[in-house]
Amino acid sequence: MVGPSLVWACTGAVAPDAPPPPPPDILLVVLDTVRADRLRLYGAERDTSYQLEAMAAAGVTFDEAHTDGAWSWPTHASLLTGRPPWEHGAHFSRDNVGVAPFGDEHAWRVDVPDPGLATLPELLGPLGYRTEVASSNGWLAAELGLTRGFDQVVTTDNDGDTLAAARAALDTDQPLLLLVNLMSAHGPYRVADEVPWAARHRDTLAEGPLAPWVVVERGVPGVDLTLRGPLGLTGEQAVAVGELGDASSILQDLYDANLVRTDAALRALIEAWNASGRAGQPVIVTSDHGEALGESGLAGHGRRVPESITHVPLVIYAPGRATPGQRVSTPVTTTRIHHTVLDLTGQPSPQSLLSDIAGSPVRAMAWADPAWASKLGPPWTDGERAVLADGTWTRSPDRAPDPDFPEGPPADVPNRALDPDLRAQLEALGYAGGP
Repeated sequence: MVGPSLVWACTGAVAPDAPPPPPPDILLVVLDTVRADRLRLYGAERDTSYQLEAMAAAGVTFDEAHTDGAWSWPTHASLLTGRPPWEHGAHFSRDNVGVAPFGDEHAWRVDVPDPGLATLPELLGPLGYRTEVASSNGWLAAELGLTRGFDQVVTTDNDGDTLAAARAALDTDQPLLLLVNLMSAHGPYRVADEVPWAARHRDTLAEGPLAPWVVVERGVPGVDLTLRGPLGLTGEQAVAVGELGDASSILQDLYDANLVRTDAALRALIEAWNASGRAGQPVIVTSDHGEALGESGLAGHGRRVPESITHVPLVIYAPGRATPGQRVSTPVTTTRIHHTVLDLTGQPSPQSLLSDIAGSPVRAMAWADPAWASKLGPPWTDGERAVLADGTWTRSPDRAPDPDFPEGPPADVPNRALDPDLRAQLEALGYAGGP
């Protein structure tokens, strides 16, 4: 597959006697729903990450970057507050009295981030920064409260319009923090005629195991696993209860095609960034979460924290702060991006990924989705927590605890014991204790 021309620019180091540089413009890109292991940059065979690879050659790549949540709401809150979900509080509402983002027709609500925690735009605004959001993800809409503090928030329903909003945001003389969310990798998984491994499914989708969830938009077929099919289950729920059969290879083909679209959108964004005179200014690219594609009885995201959902790409381009082409293999959490942005603006933090790239153990947590809990019952009535350390991924057998994660099992299951070997590992990391 012939890749597009690559867009990148790298500036030289500033002379030691040069005056202090002006505050940098910073581009923070969230490639929504992109899991690391499906990108060629992270070892996949398919050509899914041309532009991201070009950026990685000029910046630093984190091989073991993990989110601390399982879907957009909690993980974007982590990026903006620098705190994990069990601290900032933005996740499925435990008492179901939180915000109903898309109306009361949904059987669940979410809690907003703790208003006592300062967000990135609230911290950068006093420094003279113009702060803007251009997003294809509706969860970032200003009225929902997740993006509080930004000077302007534009949400659209497609990456083309989001790119147009991002280009408009570049028209400012103030130092700029621009957060862009690109959604092309997110479901529905559409057939892409220009991508061979996806095009081969165009005429067969409606005849296979995914037929109940096939949709056609503007003549292009695809798969939407959020729709309800046989037994009143969504496609994701059908996978969870073993009713879908083996459709993982088809999902992977279509998802990988969506990654090609995402990388093309990233290329267009970088072109606009460079053309605006910002070549050489810091760029951070990551994802809010990955995507399960049928492995281990999971599809989609949001309700469990396996590695397919928490392991995401992270590339930072910051001339003078990181060695071009460097790769970091120790685990880091994407929540530290918050501290890294502050560091780039002259506010050093020990949590910055540029001041301490040594890495640290990573924790992740998912909360029970009330809609799934009411439909499927156990084990979906409980969330899940996990610990990643030294490259070993271990899911806790406990149900999700209260927000004092990661302390012991919940009080309502006092007799539930950890496996002795797992307990020893967690205690050695300081993540488990008590009887």
